[in-house]
Amino acid sequence: LTSIGDHAFNGCRSLPSITLPPSLASIGDYAFAGSGLTSIALPPSLTSIGDTAFANSGRTSVTLPPSLTSIGEYAFNSSGLTSVVLPPSLTSIGFLAFGYCKNLTSVTGLEGVPSVHEQAFLSCPRLDQASRAAVEAAVAVAKYVAAQAAAAPTSEASEGNSADGDGDVDGDGAGGTDGQQLDGDEVRRRLGEVMAELRAIRGDDDEAAAPSAAHVK
Repeated sequence: LTSIGDHAFNGCRSLPSITLPPSLASIGDYAFAGSGLTSIALPPSLTSIGDTAFANSGRTSVTLPPSLTSIGEYAFNSSGLTSVVLPPSLTSIGFLAFGYCKNLTSVTGLEGVPSVHEQAFLSCPRLDQASRAAVEAAVAVAKYVAAQAAAAPTSEASEGNSADGDGDVDGDGAGGTDGQQLDGDEVRRRLGEVMAELRAIRGDDDEAAAPSAAHVK
């Protein structure tokens, strides 16, 4: 078994636990939404969690595997999670993925995620100061990366305007962007800088708020 289909266990309130096979690679949309799960061990082979996969479930804990790359929209929305540790392999967290988790108090590992939706952690009133700072910093960097990607000229535009030699890709004579996009290491470096600034502004010397040296280089 490599995948659990959409709606597979949706609404199974009497399902307190489940054992997933080590071959599992993906969990579909609404797979365990509204279920009675309180805890689950996700296998190390898992790479993606679909939209609303665990939303409105009773789960209070989850261990995300080091192979995970994406968490879909509403994935854990309105669940009973109290803490989240994100793996360094993670590349994206979708809209309201952890939104309305009223008991969520801490989130760690955000410094390694290049794409975090600005409302991924909306309405999580119990998040501690370090986690709030990490969320704000991750969202800021994600916006920066997205803006830079949007501003980057296409290869066709670059080739078509290379003859004027001034770097202007839109013909207005002002000179254009060089189109250089940030790689993963640069994203983590800039995220570390933003988080350091936030801690300096808030006077927060809590080591828990500091990005891991293994993640920020």
